[in-house]
Amino acid sequence: MPADIRPSIDQMSFGVLADYQSAVGGLIEAVDVPALSLIIYVNDNGLICGVPVNDRATALWRAFVLRCGFAAR
Repeated sequence: MPADIRPSIDQMSFGVLADYQSAVGGLIEAVDVPALSLIIYVNDNGLICGVPVNDRATALWRAFVLRCGFAAR
């Protein structure tokens, strides 16, 4: 999910780990969004490396993971 709000959000599939890492710009971490039956992959070191916060992904996480109580499980 691009942090930039101009491009659309597209579902993507990757074959190998290197493809996922290229898409997020580093090591990956899977973020499960059970209410939407999807997984978002994020840069595992994004905060440490100073990658800007992805407000779109954060809003989705807050609305469908945190609010629904899945984060506490």
